Amino acid sequence: MSTILKFFGGVFLLTALLLGALAAIFVLKGFAMQKSAVAYMETNVPLIVENWNPEEVTRRAAPEFLVPAVREGLPIVFEQLSKLGKLKKLGKAEGGMVVADLQLAFHDARLSVGINSNIPKPIWAEFIANADFEGGPAKVKMTLIRRNDDWRILGFWVGPPNADN
Repeated sequence: MSTILKFFGGVFLLTALLLGALAAIFVLKGFAMQKSAVAYMETNVPLIVENWNPEEVTRRAAPEFLVPAVREGLPIVFEQLSKLGKLKKLGKAEGGMVVADLQLAFHDARLSVGINSNIPKPIWAEFIANADFEGGPAKVKMTLIRRNDDWRILGFWVGPPNADN
């Protein structure tokens, strides 16, 4: 009897170690991906708002973002946003991301884990940063999707600094 218990105890321990190692790999990859998403936002927002050219968004956009209504509306929206003037400072991007089917959610330095379905889902991230423009303060929100090891814009919003998103 004690041999069987030792065997199953060993199998349990080995399984726990293996699952722990896999979880550590997912967590490390997730935090690295979140860091790259923040870097993408912090690099690309200044390029997009530099001259308030809607083509800067469409160049970086995911196909899902570029529905006809968005394509037609971007020039009008950017014309209005251009009244904010040049970007003086972009604050620290805050937000989180969700990684594929395991639903490892990295948000505000916390990790939530849940099992989703077997259907792979894309990796997406959403970040908000405070910004100071010549015309005053604003919030910039960017939703990203990861495709082929590259981030693409799935949503872009600029609004008042006190807006709840």
